[in-house]
Amino acid sequence: MSVNRTDRASWQGKKVFFIVAVLALMADLWSKALAFAPQESNTVTWVMGTWLGLTQTMNEGVMWGAFPEASAFLPYIRTIAAGFVVYLARDTSPRDRLGLGALGLVLGGALGNIVDGFYFNAVRDFIYVDLDFPFFDPFPVFNVADSGICVGVALLLFSMGKNRGDCQASS
Repeated sequence: MSVNRTDRASWQGKKVFFIVAVLALMADLWSKALAFAPQESNTVTWVMGTWLGLTQTMNEGVMWGAFPEASAFLPYIRTIAAGFVVYLARDTSPRDRLGLGALGLVLGGALGNIVDGFYFNAVRDFIYVDLDFPFFDPFPVFNVADSGICVGVALLLFSMGKNRGDCQASS
């Protein structure tokens, strides 16, 4: 059974996208609220050994603090990107639950960072990882939204590869 273009370009059967997006957004905002409860700034509270800790960092730029001078425009750029993710989800087959879940993770993470951008003019990062690995020593501080976006993109790539293989097998 094939899904035609008109079936794909609707919201029917795509609850997983919205559920995952809302859960990712809630997890991000909740974790940021906890992590940014009053504590000394620029200190690390170790959670697991000396490799995983919590800290408070305001990232005015994009990934790893690049382009902080664009902080006033970043929430708008992120909003456009989130709109593109919504478009992609609308155009994804309802049978591609992995792809829809992945897009939900990306949207939820993007929305968490968008909220921060408009509210704080920066993104709140707090997860500190130091695995004593030469190039990333320590790894740049990040948040749950960033994790959702990265995991979502990885799952989306996996889903695309899986779907491509399914299409080739049915040809």
